[in-house]
Amino acid sequence: MKTSVVMATYNGTDYLIEQLDSLRDQTKAPDEVIICDDCSKDDTVPMIRTYIAENHLEERWKLIENEENLGYANNFHKAMSLASGDYIFFSDQDDIWCVEKIEEMVSVMEKNPDIQLLCSDYEPFSSAENAPSVPKKIMEKMTGDGSIEKIVLSSRNVHIASLGCDMCIRKTFRDRTEPFWIKGWAHDDYVWKMAQCLDGCYTYHKPLIKRRLHANNVSMRKMHQKDKRVKFLRELAEAYTGMLAFAKSISLDKKKIRFIERSVKATNLRGDLVEHCKLLNSFKLLGYLDCYHSVKSVLVEPYMAIKYRKK
Repeated sequence: MKTSVVMATYNGTDYLIEQLDSLRDQTKAPDEVIICDDCSKDDTVPMIRTYIAENHLEERWKLIENEENLGYANNFHKAMSLASGDYIFFSDQDDIWCVEKIEEMVSVMEKNPDIQLLCSDYEPFSSAENAPSVPKKIMEKMTGDGSIEKIVLSSRNVHIASLGCDMCIRKTFRDRTEPFWIKGWAHDDYVWKMAQCLDGCYTYHKPLIKRRLHANNVSMRKMHQKDKRVKFLRELAEAYTGMLAFAKSISLDKKKIRFIERSVKATNLRGDLVEHCKLLNSFKLLGYLDCYHSVKSVLVEPYMAIKYRKK
């Protein structure tokens, strides 16, 4: 049984060493660490090279430098596709792992063969005055009681509710779903949706990561500008399309397939509403309220369409 950790880096010198230390100090050392750097403009690459050499990790740790910038989603997918371990962990460049993270999560998955994707809780900490905070409703869901929760595909659960840095997947799961990945599809949302199709998405309620909060957290950026909102909705529609293709290939329950089909349609309606100010879509979308992640979006997106149309 082999474990892999995959990390996507870009201009990460501020916090990288602490994360590398936490990977090196695991009670169950990873058999393989693959780091894909996406054309960093700072000293990230020489820092990683030096760290690997000074800690004599050359046999197990590998640094790959992209020839061109792939972007966050595609870079992470590249790293994931190169992993050879039976269990594949995702690592951000700026967090700190608890030393028992790999050992405990692998143990849970070994005892529960139905688990395809296992997430964990995390403990947030701030490293900057302007750092965002974690919403109270998210903190309340992370019970930290050591229980294992199954996440069943539904309108409530289909929207990603975990962080990539909390996740571990089976290699067999990656290989099975790989043909359905779409370029630009974020790795965490991809495995979250696909694992639910296979009835194999679970959360281990124990904080195994110290999640660093700072001004540049990618997963906590707001989308109140039109271009960002449109990009998000178009990518989400593509993600649902990939999910739908996979669901049909495994003959998923017809009721669940219909829900995914409705999600594709609803997301395209939302994209057209914001991008082309198709206000009629607001009324059509009243029949798709279960396809929204946030009730606020029902009002925010028509407002954005009108606001940016006037400019």
